[in-house]
Amino acid sequence: MDHTGGTKSEKLLAFVEWLKINGADFSKIEIRDTTSEGGNGVYALERIESNERYAFIPHSLVVTGKVCHDTVRTNGPQQPVTESDPKPGRLMLCVFLIHERFVAGDASFWKPYIDILPREFHTPLHFSDEELMFLRGTPAEFAVEERRQGYREEHEKALALVPESVIPRDVLTFENYLWAMT
Repeated sequence: MDHTGGTKSEKLLAFVEWLKINGADFSKIEIRDTTSEGGNGVYALERIESNERYAFIPHSLVVTGKVCHDTVRTNGPQQPVTESDPKPGRLMLCVFLIHERFVAGDASFWKPYIDILPREFHTPLHFSDEELMFLRGTPAEFAVEERRQGYREEHEKALALVPESVIPRDVLTFENYLWAMT
């Protein structure tokens, strides 16, 4: 269930307006609610030539590692993100999304973006124990458990890194981490 208020279309309209107010330009494309097709879609409003700019999103609207680190102060040194080990950056992105959705809430600058993110997923990572029984004995069962274990380890690192005063432990749960990861 979605607790953020407003229909999906209203949230999408608020997101598009937020983008425009903050300097985005996408006059050649349109973002549409395509719920019947599984989500949102981007559609060209006119022919777009090769190498033609059809959208501009200012840097201030990009969730970067710096934005995540500046928003969610952590314990200990900031770990650099490397191509060989993207986990610190991914971990901080997840923590940032949890913070903005559950802690900052309506006061978050990013609320219009957070509001359009899916709340439910219908993938094996999000299956209940009962649903996972249908995968028993298949390669998918082991793949899901391996992936979940990796995310549990990242979640444990997040718990060690983020002070409870920044994100309470009843908010920085594995379920919320898995939502942010997905």
